[in-house]
Amino acid sequence: MTLSLPIGILKDKARGPQNHFEYFAKDFEETPHGLLPGAWIKLIHRKKEYLGTFNAFSQNQIICRTMGAFPHGDWVTEEELATSFIETRIQLAVQKRFTWRDFDRGCRLIYGASDGLPGLIVDLYQNAALIQIHSAGLDRFREKIKLAIEKHIQAKAVFLDDPKLREIEGLPQFPGDDLPSFIEVYENGCLFKLEQDIWQKIGFYYDHRFNRKRLKMILSELNFKGETALDLFSYVGAWGFTLLKEKFINRVDFIDQAHLGPTFIENAKLNGCLKQAHFHRQDVFSYLVKAHKEGQRYSLIISDPPAFSKTKKNREKALHGYRKLAKNCLKLITDEGGVFVMASCTHGVSNEDLDRLVQLEAVDLGRQVQLLDMGLQGPDHPFQGLSGGSLYIKSLIYQVF
Repeated sequence: MTLSLPIGILKDKARGPQNHFEYFAKDFEETPHGLLPGAWIKLIHRKKEYLGTFNAFSQNQIICRTMGAFPHGDWVTEEELATSFIETRIQLAVQKRFTWRDFDRGCRLIYGASDGLPGLIVDLYQNAALIQIHSAGLDRFREKIKLAIEKHIQAKAVFLDDPKLREIEGLPQFPGDDLPSFIEVYENGCLFKLEQDIWQKIGFYYDHRFNRKRLKMILSELNFKGETALDLFSYVGAWGFTLLKEKFINRVDFIDQAHLGPTFIENAKLNGCLKQAHFHRQDVFSYLVKAHKEGQRYSLIISDPPAFSKTKKNREKALHGYRKLAKNCLKLITDEGGVFVMASCTHGVSNEDLDRLVQLEAVDLGRQVQLLDMGLQGPDHPFQGLSGGSLYIKSLIYQVF
């Protein structure tokens, strides 16, 4: 007997599931009823069939997530279909990553809907893979997901559940996995050891990995050699340590509010940069004002703040924050040929938005800026197009005169 899934019918005017992955009740002409949270369904839009999961109990009102075209086969049970689909998608995601150099040593292994597995995020480190699930349809098969991941990597996979995201989806809270006491990160020739108590999100931030690589390329082409650099919102210092390892700079001041001093010392030793790396636990905006008053100048400044807004509703507030940063950073760049990196992970703020702010502040300060490079997220954070919701990483590299 061939499996027959419950059916949901989208309105014709709803955005098509080819490049849209989340639906509300208002998007449906007909919804299935009486289903368990996360039931797998057949989704129909303009006579085309797609695979989706359905959760009428989600507190954020996203009741359906889609996974692409409906896969036809001779499945007998929902579990058989789900297991086959999940394992196939995980295998494909890993294969795509591991064609890139060094990605088997660490990367964003699975990036949710971009890999056809909405609600699943997996980051791979040298000693572990950390998993987060915030989709009821995938959470029902969490143990199968863990086994499928471990099949393709040389490390243990463990769950690092986000209680807030799970609560929004109406998911149960499970006892915590036996997490490693630290994760080992390899990126762009740098090594990092992160103790569990300083992990953010899902451990480390791989999102600007390729933009750090692009910065190396630009500085190499410039034959850049600077005295001091400033790494703002540094976390564990991935930008600054990249500069020091490549000897583009003699000293980096790392600024972050978190208690990261001991971590910095250990990672500076790992990368052979102990004497050149200086960590300051301080508010970034306060530090910039103080540095200007004291007449400090930097050959290179990197500004990579956390997201200033989680939604497009607060876009103007986010833009104000980036403009304030640009102004204070440009004041501190050395007079001729310094480099300024403006990075962002805020949804709803584009490279064009960031460039406009930098250009406006440069004019106000009587400075000239030349845009040398523009970067997005790397292939371990895949996105389908420039207008898709999965694209959120931006990076601009300027030379300042």
